[in-house]
Amino acid sequence: MKKLIGSKGFYKMVLAICIPIVIQNGFTNLASLLDNIMIGQLGTLSMSGVSITNQLLQVFNVTIFGAMSGPGIFMAQFYGKKNKEGVENCFRIKLIIGIIIALLAIFLFYTFGQQLISLYLNDNPQDSLKTLNYGMNYLKIMLVGLIPFVITQVYSSSLRETGNTILPMIASVVAVIVNFCINYILIFGHFGFPQLGVSGAAIGTVVSRVIEMSINIIGGSRNLYLKDAIKMKKVPFDTTKEMLKRGLPLLCNEILWSISIALISQSYSTRGLVAVAAINITTTVTNFFMIVCYAMGNSISIVVGQQLGAGEIERAKDY
Repeated sequence: MKKLIGSKGFYKMVLAICIPIVIQNGFTNLASLLDNIMIGQLGTLSMSGVSITNQLLQVFNVTIFGAMSGPGIFMAQFYGKKNKEGVENCFRIKLIIGIIIALLAIFLFYTFGQQLISLYLNDNPQDSLKTLNYGMNYLKIMLVGLIPFVITQVYSSSLRETGNTILPMIASVVAVIVNFCINYILIFGHFGFPQLGVSGAAIGTVVSRVIEMSINIIGGSRNLYLKDAIKMKKVPFDTTKEMLKRGLPLLCNEILWSISIALISQSYSTRGLVAVAAINITTTVTNFFMIVCYAMGNSISIVVGQQLGAGEIERAKDY
């Protein structure tokens, strides 16, 4: 007799986790698309400068996602066991690793940002200089948002792993709306505000990240498993060692993958700044088609982790 893959209850459970993540990622990608459209109105050089900077920042973003993955596996299992202390330890490890990576990234981008952007500039010197200036103006402001981005990822991933997928979705949607409104006002100088161009786009992104972080922190303070996690107590060495052992391969995988994408983009840039802008647009559109894949992967890892934590090995295999 052929065995069915999952019951109705299983699919309801997975979709309850997956759909909010799909909506969250969809709005995030929509924000990137709208950014490209608005910045594109300023000209190819402006768009290329922002595109190059975002490609470099994407290495940081993906590294943070990888850093959250290892402790996240353990957090889902501790949540399945209803082990509050274990969940708190995972949260603290996420926060410590994330802040360390952010501080390192801020140092590297602030110190070597000009050299890194210059790797992508292969057009005539005048256009390259303008593009470099656009990219650096954008980068310097974006560095302010790296710490809020880390804190947001720590809280949003932890909320999902402890059963709350709705609040991170709401926070992301609100952030995207705020980002769009500020971008519209500051990029083009509407409603009496100065026309700031790419700097306005960066300010919009940073403000939206602070708002998203604030909503997630408020949600975390009301979560039974996370409300005391922010208190920086000592994490047991054995727990830290095990998480690093499992998490470092995931972190290295994400770092290597993101660097490879940045190097491929740098290779495209040898065809000129127009190619940089074109690849950025293509990547943004392509990401829309990957939303469900990423969301389903996140959902299944949470569901399986919770069952493993509860000791339901066979059910975890079925899931």
